[in-house]
Amino acid sequence: MNSSFRFFCNFSALICFITCLFFLSGTYLIICTVPFFYLFFVFLTNTLHGLWRNRPLTAYILTILLWIRMVMLPFYGTVSGAYYSHTAAPELKQFLLNSVFLCIYDSFAIFFLLLIVSTKIKTTKRSLITNGLYGQKEVYVVFCLFALFVFVTIGRHMHLYDFIIKPVGNGLEREGDITDSRALMIREIVGSGISFLFLLIVYSLHKKYNQTLSNKYFILSLLCALLLISIISGERRTSQLYKGFASVYLLLSLYPHKSRKTTSTVGIFAFVIIALMTVYKQFNAFMYDTYSEAMQNASLDKGFSYKNIDSYFYGIDTIAKNLYYGQKMDVGFSQFFYDFFRNFFGINFFIHGGGLLTTQMYNVAIYSGDQLTGLLLTSVGYGYLFGGYVLAPFATIINVIIMLFFEKCLRNSKTIEWQYVFAIVYIRFAFGVLSATPPLINLITRILFINGSVILFARMIKNWIIKYE
Repeated sequence: MNSSFRFFCNFSALICFITCLFFLSGTYLIICTVPFFYLFFVFLTNTLHGLWRNRPLTAYILTILLWIRMVMLPFYGTVSGAYYSHTAAPELKQFLLNSVFLCIYDSFAIFFLLLIVSTKIKTTKRSLITNGLYGQKEVYVVFCLFALFVFVTIGRHMHLYDFIIKPVGNGLEREGDITDSRALMIREIVGSGISFLFLLIVYSLHKKYNQTLSNKYFILSLLCALLLISIISGERRTSQLYKGFASVYLLLSLYPHKSRKTTSTVGIFAFVIIALMTVYKQFNAFMYDTYSEAMQNASLDKGFSYKNIDSYFYGIDTIAKNLYYGQKMDVGFSQFFYDFFRNFFGINFFIHGGGLLTTQMYNVAIYSGDQLTGLLLTSVGYGYLFGGYVLAPFATIINVIIMLFFEKCLRNSKTIEWQYVFAIVYIRFAFGVLSATPPLINLITRILFINGSVILFARMIKNWIIKYE
């Protein structure tokens, strides 16, 4: 672990612990134990040298996400008075001790898994791209044309994409998430076509760069990454984060000596895009004529309230809600298998879809049947529904194992297509590692099935051409 990063984690956790100790009282004093045990997590995890050497991405991301859950959120909840305000969740008051216990229990379950893994994994260096394209280039061109055809004939009128900013204006309604399976499939095909076009262009530019060493080809590759991030699909800001991470990872492999310029340029640009999307979503910019007008009428308390941030990062408040409403749900292990098979892309076509998924049952319990989506189910909350308090972290363990596996795939991949696809899959899973597993399975299997099928078919054609040349 980087020493500066370790110092920041320890110092901030200590400040949070002291703040909670001084400002909280009564039952809420138990929250002090959350940052206190995070200090132990950092200390113990820092001793796992094999982990930081061979799976550094997973180690850093888990430490950061747990920092948000166990340090930032308790600190924010304490100084903002969220725990004592009249808007404080009644579920937190009722299940505070249980929620804090599961939060700490979850972090140590993660540590013990990392401890086991650190003794087993072999040293693997991150692979630089040496083999160019894995598949036949012409196959990707045909797929890009197919994706364009799908967009022009079907997707053009579905408002699947925006460029740089979401449109605003009086009379517009919030777009919301796309839930229709047909629209999702079309968006995935078109999005994959855009990704393959990006990869083809960057591949060609990198070849030119190797031949001439001209900096303009790197600049053009960087511009392509910025254009890719500029294409907005839906309201989810994390989509831009995923594309930013994957494009940076790819460009760092292709242009390792341009790391500072690549990360700073893409990072700043992605931050601006995500900030504009935040104004659109959190401050209801669609209700105003301009983004500046939305900012003038914005309420920071509403847009960045403790409850909102806690729900996004699966804090103790959200865990308490999971426990409270989980008591109203009757689920067995048949439901667990149903969740996984219904969310596994390809297999789900053969599964009867008449029943509700656990995440849907959870929202039915919250909204009394009015809606099936809305609030998030944490991984430890999901595990609690099936295994009780003892086995509550099992879903988190599954998530971390899958996360470690995809980092291995990412570090071992040497071709442009696979490195980009594995980067997208990895960061999508990593960002949701503390959430319920089935929705993550749905997401990554859909990406792997569509993109993987194209790549493997392109490889088959390439081998066939090589064989008969």
